[in-house]
Amino acid sequence: MKRKTIFYFSAIIIVIITLFFACETKPTEPTINNPFDLLNTETNGDPFHLTAIIANGGITLEWTKPDFKDLQLFKIYRSEIESSDYSALATATPGQIQYIHKNIENGHNYWYRVTVINNENKETIITNAA
Repeated sequence: MKRKTIFYFSAIIIVIITLFFACETKPTEPTINNPFDLLNTETNGDPFHLTAIIANGGITLEWTKPDFKDLQLFKIYRSEIESSDYSALATATPGQIQYIHKNIENGHNYWYRVTVINNENKETIITNAA
């Protein structure tokens, strides 16, 4: 019985020592590579960098083409209220980074958002109002 106890005790000590030396003493910093993460220094949570200016007979929207796998098209949304009621306005091909919204009225405010649709018809989160 004593021999068995010494064996188990020795085995436990060996496991503890092995775990102690196998553990990394300093954890590594996380890689922030999600383009929608506000802590991502490349995008600041906004991979599209959408801008809107009055030009070309309407409101010209321009955005950056983000590096998304299987990008099928962009979807553009518009609202006259900043925080809600966005409705689909248009779609754009993967090579397109500009859209001109010509159906506008003087005295109205417009907000725009852009998303990406992939080949599985999944849409990214809506980001950045311009």
